[in-house]
Amino acid sequence: MKTITLEEINFIRNAVFETVEFNRVVEIEFFETDGISVEYDGKKARIGADSRASLARGCFLLAMELDSGKESVSIQEKARFKSRGIMLECDWAIMKVETVKKYMNILVSLGLNTLMLYTEDTFEISNRPRFGYMRGRYGKDELRELVAYGEQIGMELIPCIETLGHLQSYLKWAALRGASNFDTGEDLAKIRNSDDTLLIDCDETYRFIEDAIRTCREVFHSDRIHLGMDESENAFKERFFEINGIQPHGEVFIRHLKRVVDICKKYDFKPMIWSDMVFHLNSAIDFYYDPDAVFTDEFKKSFPEVDFAYWDYRQVETDTFDKMMKKHAELERQTGFFNAFQTWISPLVSFQSSVLAGHAGMKACLKNNIDLVMTTVWGGCNCMQANTLLPLISEYCFKGENCTEEDVRRASEYLTKIPYETAAEMGDANCIVDPEKAWRLQARRLLWGDILYDMSCDLKYCD
Repeated sequence: MKTITLEEINFIRNAVFETVEFNRVVEIEFFETDGISVEYDGKKARIGADSRASLARGCFLLAMELDSGKESVSIQEKARFKSRGIMLECDWAIMKVETVKKYMNILVSLGLNTLMLYTEDTFEISNRPRFGYMRGRYGKDELRELVAYGEQIGMELIPCIETLGHLQSYLKWAALRGASNFDTGEDLAKIRNSDDTLLIDCDETYRFIEDAIRTCREVFHSDRIHLGMDESENAFKERFFEINGIQPHGEVFIRHLKRVVDICKKYDFKPMIWSDMVFHLNSAIDFYYDPDAVFTDEFKKSFPEVDFAYWDYRQVETDTFDKMMKKHAELERQTGFFNAFQTWISPLVSFQSSVLAGHAGMKACLKNNIDLVMTTVWGGCNCMQANTLLPLISEYCFKGENCTEEDVRRASEYLTKIPYETAAEMGDANCIVDPEKAWRLQARRLLWGDILYDMSCDLKYCD
């Protein structure tokens, strides 16, 4: 553990105790050790840790055991995942800075140490005033404040941006013509390929991407950056097709990626991308994660040095995740696993499917020695009930193959003060099934009460 002062130790302890509402006065001695050690003899506690995040978890474990009535405590743990945490969507809705700090306190209390704030256009780029315009974007000073706070409590913040697709909120300004566009200095019509993708092979596109990556380096201290590039089939169509005609999609994608990776190297970033397009471009079927995708030696050699972020939100079987992780290993790159709390259809998480996917994904990660384990929370700023599921990451990380449903339940209830069964029942609001006719009654639609909205449909998103 890097040098840490008594003042910093006390700050972490107080942040955790406040988060879990632990009010007992306990004498605690802190020391450095490999992993986490928590001992209590009825009079005095000793907490050992190898990092700030481990120190925070040690405080959480002590508080949980003492609040449960234990008179003595003896716990030894060691993290199985080097980097573990949450990718929180900050695009559909933006958390205030103070709220993000409280969220980091929640994460680090469980021993999680990594946070990605997913920002499409919701961060400031100095010479790009249309970027995030009227979208509640984070200013550079706000992000610096969050990075500094994360370092104080043991949380690495990794920039998570888009460098090919999912940029419709920015590219919509390409519709402006004349003075309005000229005044900002942004000629978006040049870099716009389709309504949501950038134009590959356009020099102006790479000037924009460099502006974004340079901004990340000005703000973040992490040596890692997530470049996105998922779900970008449109990149080979529309204007790119009109200009260049038919070209092998794999070659075009790699050409674009190489130019972006070179920019990352310039600013000392080690990049990662979502891996779905890599599989999609090497599959004979129109499917993101085809287990029968074929990666030729030529393709692997031509692919630049990037890490992969494997996401797959439809699976709930350990064997399926295990096979895909082994398939990723064929690419001979580091692969991180990005599971999901199913939060994107409602203010209430779809609980049962999230739990099934969580258990299955974590078991596969343990089998494949995955170092980076994240869970995505799309629409997360609108779905804090998802906090009840955070122990699906932490308890598997620190208890490994021996983690049980009861371990997850116990940590969840102590962290959130919400009974586990209640959290599950809240998720039922997303799907109510009539014996004669299926109805998907999403909580968001019911909350908004649009009487003209047809709520009858199939069970596609039901638990």
